[in-house]
Amino acid sequence: MVRQGGYLFRWRSYLPLTLLPAGLAAIQQSGALDLWLGPLGEDACMVFCLLLALAGQTIRVFVVGYVPAGTSGRNTHSQRAEVLNTTGFYSVCRHPLYLANFIVFTGILLAVQMWWFVLIGVLAFWVYYERIMATEEDFLRRRFGAPYERWAAVTPAFLPAPGRWCRSDRAFSWRMVLRREPYGYFAIITAFFLIEVVSDLLVKGDPLADWLKQDMIWPLMFVLGGLVFGVLRTLKKKTNLFSLES
Repeated sequence: MVRQGGYLFRWRSYLPLTLLPAGLAAIQQSGALDLWLGPLGEDACMVFCLLLALAGQTIRVFVVGYVPAGTSGRNTHSQRAEVLNTTGFYSVCRHPLYLANFIVFTGILLAVQMWWFVLIGVLAFWVYYERIMATEEDFLRRRFGAPYERWAAVTPAFLPAPGRWCRSDRAFSWRMVLRREPYGYFAIITAFFLIEVVSDLLVKGDPLADWLKQDMIWPLMFVLGGLVFGVLRTLKKKTNLFSLES
């Protein structure tokens, strides 16, 4: 599992792409909620799924905002950890970022509205990330030794233990968040926008003009999200505004 996790670690951001064919097939079979609950019920379901995904991304923001530089990053080539995180979200769960990813992923899976796709997605996530977590823990065990063993012995790997909460002694850093998490919210908005486009325009065959009139919120969110994402990416690449040393 550690060897497999080392390979999967490099490609962990691409798990959703492997499920695209199944997702397209699931969308073609969806629509039961629209028939059972009507358009308003289906819209309420989509809003719930979106809020669930956004809640997961917000957890990521709070995790990243309190971690020291050199830890909990989006690095893909190799493991790295200059210090051992044991406070904040890391006091209740050893892998809070992956827990947050799971919440985001579940919100997107549920938005497709097909039970077997949710089941496949959850199983794929577990098999994929179980190996990545094994690789990371093997690295931390060799890197930090006894301090890691003591922390891991009392801290759950994935399901959080709220009673063990220990407040971080670090100040929250928006600069860290804007440097590391410039596209999380936009990725969620894009996923929901594409689900709506494929479901309503391609599968149901709704006229574009009618869809834009009834569901203007989705293209509007997509455009606004893209603008914010573009501005943040430009600031990160072209300026030192988000530099941790400035």
